[in-house]
Amino acid sequence: SSYEPRRHIWVSFKICAVPITWFSCVREFFNAIMGILVGKKCHYNGWKRRQVLHSDLSNSNAWMCIQSASSINAVPDWPPETDCNDYPQQPGMLGDWGMGQDISPGAKASCNHPGFITGTFPFQSAELLQGDQATHRLNHDLEALFWVVWIICVNVNRPFNNQRQW
Repeated sequence: SSYEPRRHIWVSFKICAVPITWFSCVREFFNAIMGILVGKKCHYNGWKRRQVLHSDLSNSNAWMCIQSASSINAVPDWPPETDCNDYPQQPGMLGDWGMGQDISPGAKASCNHPGFITGTFPFQSAELLQGDQATHRLNHDLEALFWVVWIICVNVNRPFNNQRQW
């Protein structure tokens, strides 16, 4: 058979997270994006320390950790005395590592048979979409994150997931 064996694994987190489109201001959004790139629960940590490429960055896999979720609402309101220079700094988190690829030295290359590409279509890199048997690399994940930011900036009108009605 040309299929590779896969396992479906469910994970439960102690951390409360919401989709990244629930940002309360532009600064919080870009703070979360930077957290996804270089924070503790991020792409760089997976790549550098764990030697795993995410391989499926998309808007539904980009989350914001909510430090102080309440029973009323997961996304906390700004305190009334908040200064314009203050903003909630919710760290970004990358979820759904199900398509992650082991890139450690000596690891067997996975998912490299013809026609198999990883990722969510609107966020895939141009090189992978051309279908030239490219192996998924770090630059493909970074390009996918660029597309995530671009699509959110184009489609989200205001904070708290207010999407444009095209």
